[in-house]
Amino acid sequence: IVILLWYNICMKAKEVLRLTGITREILSLLVKKGVIRGKKRPNGFYEYNADDVYTYTGKSRKMRVIPVKLVLLMMTPSQKVQSATSLRF
Repeated sequence: IVILLWYNICMKAKEVLRLTGITREILSLLVKKGVIRGKKRPNGFYEYNADDVYTYTGKSRKMRVIPVKLVLLMMTPSQKVQSATSLRF
């Protein structure tokens, strides 16, 4: 059994710029127009919505594949019981 997980839902500006190839000025313009949603964090840095970034670029999101054994090692005993009762084959 393999579990597929999406990468993070928020991106830092550096990640957005690397993925899109745009400048910070263009990123600010896209945020003002509402094409990419941005949110200012308490530390003063911005995070950008990853779905908006991928929609803008037209690229698909990459998924991580995590074997169930690894996931089970990271779970508490009660989480293991809950996941075992919810699995359907």
